[in-house]
Amino acid sequence: MLRARRDEDVLVLAAATCLWGLMFLLPWQLWEIVTGRASLHVDAALVTAILYLGVLASGGTLLLWTYGATRVPVTVAAVFLALIPAVGYAVAALTGEALDLGKTIGCVLALAGTLLVIAAAPSRLPKV
Repeated sequence: MLRARRDEDVLVLAAATCLWGLMFLLPWQLWEIVTGRASLHVDAALVTAILYLGVLASGGTLLLWTYGATRVPVTVAAVFLALIPAVGYAVAALTGEALDLGKTIGCVLALAGTLLVIAAAPSRLPKV
């Protein structure tokens, strides 16, 4: 779908993705509210965390991925999704999180798989 709509504004495509995600998650949030499991204690730390996670970590990366996905083959764009948990784990490890053997192996496999796909199809990648 992204390659077919390559000429459309990437911001519009990323916003549409977010809205679809919201539509699928909203029933679960409503269920938590109705059952009394949802609670929200608003303070400055929570607002800062939501802004960072929502705008930079989620919105910014989705925007960049959508832009890239409109310009590379779908197999390349899809394999980069495997890097999301690997990069998250690497950042957690760099900030002092204790390493776990299983997670480290998963991180290495995700990185190796991504490199394998990139190496297998270098002629199909656009020149940047």
